[in-house]
Formats: sequence, C-alpha cells, structure tokens
Amino acid sequence: MKVLIIFLSFVLVLVTAEPYFCSLTPSYGNCKENYTMWAYSERDNACFIHIYSGCGGNHNRFMDEELCIDTCINPYNLDVE
Repeated sequence: MKVLIIFLSFVLVLVTAEPYFCSLTPSYGNCKENYTMWAYSERDNACFIHIYSGCGGNHNRFMDEELCIDTCINPYNLDVE
C-alpha cells in the first residue's frame, strides 16, 4: 500500500508539472535578426514579449501569447480564475 501511495504521488507530480523549458531564462539567441516572440517568466507567472534572433537560444519562446499561456501557465487547460 505504501508503494502505491508513493507511486501515485510521483505520477501526480509529473502530470501537474509545467514543461522544463518554462523555467529557463529566455535567450535572445546568436543570430542577428529580431523576431517578436513570447516567453514565460517563472518569477511573475506570466508571459511577456521577447525578442529572438532567429537561431540558438532555448525553448522558452512561443509564437503567440496564447501558446505561451497554454504551455506554461495552464498546460492542462484547468480553469484558472
């Protein structure tokens, strides 16, 4: 029974966790273009406009605000009021 409780606790943590890249500091990248993207701030629990160079960087960048919110703030489409 203890093993089952531990296992279910572990599964709950995995299921409710945001993707790892949401906790990364947004990176400009290493090219010379300027693309307006969106990134997630773990500190503010909010998405914000982020300028991306077009290559390199990390995965904390999104094409639009809605995708950022759906991925990092509300990844399981739970009602957040």
